[in-house]
Amino acid sequence: MSDRTRSIGFAVVLDNAAGNPPDSNSRIWMTVSTMQRRYDTRLQFLLLSFLVVTTACGERQDSDAIADEQIDLRVMTFNIEWGGTNVSFDKVVEAVQRSGADIVGIQEAEGNLQGLAAELGWHYNLRNYAISKYPLIEPQGADGRYVFVEVAPGKVVALANVHLPSDPAGPDQIRDGATLEEILTLERATRLPALQSYLAILPSLVDRGIPVFLTGDFNAPSHQDWTEAAVGHPIHMEQCAR
Repeated sequence: MSDRTRSIGFAVVLDNAAGNPPDSNSRIWMTVSTMQRRYDTRLQFLLLSFLVVTTACGERQDSDAIADEQIDLRVMTFNIEWGGTNVSFDKVVEAVQRSGADIVGIQEAEGNLQGLAAELGWHYNLRNYAISKYPLIEPQGADGRYVFVEVAPGKVVALANVHLPSDPAGPDQIRDGATLEEILTLERATRLPALQSYLAILPSLVDRGIPVFLTGDFNAPSHQDWTEAAVGHPIHMEQCAR
């Protein structure tokens, strides 16, 4: 089933199940924008800068054929907060347009996903809250956990989009002096369970040579949440006042 879609923000690519870099047949090149993180599973996520050069393939192809069919994709994630109306829905549309994104995972659409896609002239998928310049296909067996993006005739990438639980908030725990082990325990108990069904199904797509992107609002803490550089920032001051 194909809907209409679109988005902006971060992007994450799922590595192979062994936690190794993607092989040459996958033809996934990436620039790491912030950090690497491992959970108890052996899956590795790399935070990307938004430009990803990849070959979309349903089955593995020979390297010469792949080299001739490289496709440039910009994948992002965008939490538009309260359906994009908290500030300005028009600004949300403009942000996506100016980002140059081709595929976007949306969070907090609040019923406005179709409207956003319509403004952009994109495809969308309501089960994955995804929008895209390219047609979206919901494959059998996906159970709403991912959607195929047909980036060229017969060539697809897979997109999964998540919005993990926000409470208890990891950044607040860091602010309040929690230890690293306490933070990891919180993440394993609060946010990792919400990812398990995705971790169970996405590696099989990687094994088939299909590039997989995981976008989302992970609500996970970072070592960069509370730094000297953040002191004085309005968000920092608001959190400290709580």
